[in-house]
Amino acid sequence: MLVSNQALHGVFTNGSNTMMISFVYAKCTALERRSLWEDLESITVNGLPWIVAGDFNIIRNDLERRGGKPRPMVAMDDFNNCIDRCGLLELSSERRQLTWCNGQDGNARSWA
Repeated sequence: MLVSNQALHGVFTNGSNTMMISFVYAKCTALERRSLWEDLESITVNGLPWIVAGDFNIIRNDLERRGGKPRPMVAMDDFNNCIDRCGLLELSSERRQLTWCNGQDGNARSWA
């Protein structure tokens, strides 16, 4: 088991199935998230399937957002580069594409 201030990583076994799972709750700023990206990129999964799930506090591109200010391109690039360097694949959702709302009204409302 590995623990950082933004993730919990462990190897889990169910019968003959073994996999690495990382649970993420990323910091809110791009600068603080960089240590998370470095931690994920340093993990060795030794050929095991690896699931990385949680709240990354960043989106892959502005198509994943409605309303609000655009996300900084450098923050999205950092996230996408980490996904690529880790060899991860994004699973698509068949239902709700936007799962977070800032709870504000009118033009101030933002969904991601």
